[in-house]
Amino acid sequence: MRANRGGRSGEGSSRARGTGKRKRGKTVGESSQSESVSESEEELPPGLSEAQERKEKAKNDMEKWKQIVLTKSVTCERQVLREQIVDTIAIQKLADRGLNFFFEKIEGYYRGLCVQFYRNIRIDTTRTIHSKVGGKNIIITADIIAQFLHYPRPDPTTVQYPNKGFTPLKEKAYARAIYTDPTEFQKGKKFVLGKFKPEYKLMTKIIHYNIAPTRSEKELKLADAEFLYVMMNSVIIDVAECILNEMIVFKEKAPSRANMPFVAMISSICLAAGAPLIDDPLIQPPIGPITMTSIKKSSAMSRPPKVSQSASVNVPPSSEIPPDIPSSSTAPPPKKKKSWKARIEGYIKKLLCRQSDFERKLTHKIDYCVQAVEQYTSMPYVPPESNTESTEEEENEDNEEEEDDDSE
Repeated sequence: MRANRGGRSGEGSSRARGTGKRKRGKTVGESSQSESVSESEEELPPGLSEAQERKEKAKNDMEKWKQIVLTKSVTCERQVLREQIVDTIAIQKLADRGLNFFFEKIEGYYRGLCVQFYRNIRIDTTRTIHSKVGGKNIIITADIIAQFLHYPRPDPTTVQYPNKGFTPLKEKAYARAIYTDPTEFQKGKKFVLGKFKPEYKLMTKIIHYNIAPTRSEKELKLADAEFLYVMMNSVIIDVAECILNEMIVFKEKAPSRANMPFVAMISSICLAAGAPLIDDPLIQPPIGPITMTSIKKSSAMSRPPKVSQSASVNVPPSSEIPPDIPSSSTAPPPKKKKSWKARIEGYIKKLLCRQSDFERKLTHKIDYCVQAVEQYTSMPYVPPESNTESTEEEENEDNEEEEDDDSE
């Protein structure tokens, strides 16, 4: 029995030595992406058991992941400012699903906390997210997300999407629901945001920032259009579970263009757990709330460039056009000159904008310095004495002098 055990262990060790170096031979059919992945894999030292190899590979993958996170930007959640949104269909859909949290103001995020969270993130077999930030253990589940959002999760037995309770539609059916003019949709192509109905444009932006940041905003795949359709219709869906899935997808698939998602929520959860602000103690504000102005701007950016008439039709040059035929010039009409009053008002507006921008940056820097100093000193801040009394006395003296001059 001992000999058999020894033989088996010997065979295992020889196999381990034989497979200690893992090199993939390149075949003609391999893609460039698989070649880059195989070349980037580090060679494992020889003489390791299979368990040790898995552990070493997981360690190497984690180190690579930590470097990837450092290069990532963020996608911060955005408040849906319903007071400035004319279209109420998408707003009502959010309220019906219990997502009133999206209407509340978002203070911002701490990038240092988010970087540490995503660098140390790991996912167990129960799809629970674990991380460590500043020595504090952070756990995120769908229930914790729902608690943060004040979101009433639906009964799991009633959830229809993405379960078997939902029957997918065909591309044309989604186009009829989403597009203003369904005839503009091309089969097999992506769904273009600039051609959506207003309520679908609004919901697309809300989804991109607050529910599924890894999904595209300007050009939607069929799966993204399906999710948009689900959110705009009476299909039961667990939004907290969707947010958890997005965080798992960001870690496991690491899309190249994806930013760190849900940074405002992560910052709040880390602070509630007692994580210290070490790397970046200054809160970063979001880019601004979602309004009709932001929707119109993103829609204009998603439209294809207009083709001029001369480029689409073979128009002869002006020298070949007979003089008796009037030419239809496509050149824009000359601009009217602005009056001096309009010019002065424009200059004043620019100066005021620059002054407010300078004040905002100066206040931001002062807040940063104050927060940084407070970490290294316990000396309380004592404001300077007000000199309003002396200022008032000077003003009174000036007024008295003016009155004396008038009497003379």
